Amino acid sequence: MLIIANISLLVVALFDLCMMLRYDSQVLHQCEYKNSAYWQRLNDASEFTSLKRLLALAVLIGACTTMARMSWMVVAILAIVLIAQAIVLMRKPRVVNQDNSNKRRARLLSAATVLALVIVAIVGYVGSLKGELIAAQSASTTALLVLVVSPVLVVLSNWLMSPIERNANKGNN
Repeated sequence: MLIIANISLLVVALFDLCMMLRYDSQVLHQCEYKNSAYWQRLNDASEFTSLKRLLALAVLIGACTTMARMSWMVVAILAIVLIAQAIVLMRKPRVVNQDNSNKRRARLLSAATVLALVIVAIVGYVGSLKGELIAAQSASTTALLVLVVSPVLVVLSNWLMSPIERNANKGNN
């Protein structure tokens, strides 16, 4: 039962991560894809101490406790909290963008999602060497950690995608 609960937490954490990455990419878009302006905005708006970030951090800390390692009910409660947060993030209004900007944002979201999935998959694989339960717990905890540091993931993705964006802009001029 604990394995099923941890797999459910992993799925919910990845869904919440997608919603958080969507939100973070919109903020980066509003900062015209400049990493320095993005960090400045996050600091100015107290984004790092916002309820959604603190809630994700609390769920991460809860997932690392001994109770979460032993009780499927604790893991289920953590998953329910994340579902509620994902629903709130889904309902946030999105800015309607121009065509080129939508393509750029889609590339950025794709890169960030792939990075997140690769990180979770590697940690899950390493955990699977010690057993199925350890793999599920490791992957779900890593997904929560990636959720907490999603602004870093978006900045890293933006930096990795900058050569592609430069080439795309050369083609448009």
